[in-house]
Amino acid sequence: MKIKLTNKQLETTNKQVIRIGYCGAQYLLRGLNAYAYNKGVYGWNWDAYDIGGGVCVCTGYRNLTGARVKYDDLEEEAENAIAEYWAHLSDKSAEERANKKIAELRAELINRALA
Repeated sequence: MKIKLTNKQLETTNKQVIRIGYCGAQYLLRGLNAYAYNKGVYGWNWDAYDIGGGVCVCTGYRNLTGARVKYDDLEEEAENAIAEYWAHLSDKSAEERANKKIAELRAELINRALA
């Protein structure tokens, strides 16, 4: 269940917040559930995903908070890992390899955010 947070609450409860536009990191965030959200007079603004290490990703349409971190190359690698998984569905270890690769990419995103 998601909790409603303000931008200030999100920033004070995490070491670092990364801002990413809506669907900008759909492959990097694969398998994670949002733990917080924000809404305003125009409806839903953003969701927050905990990616570990005290870092969270704030992704949505408006009122985003956090630092901008270069992630496009990581998202592309995550997309390739998922494509590889879909190409080899009969291979039982394909999903495990894709999940491991995405975990490594998230760790790199954390390193970039904390640097």
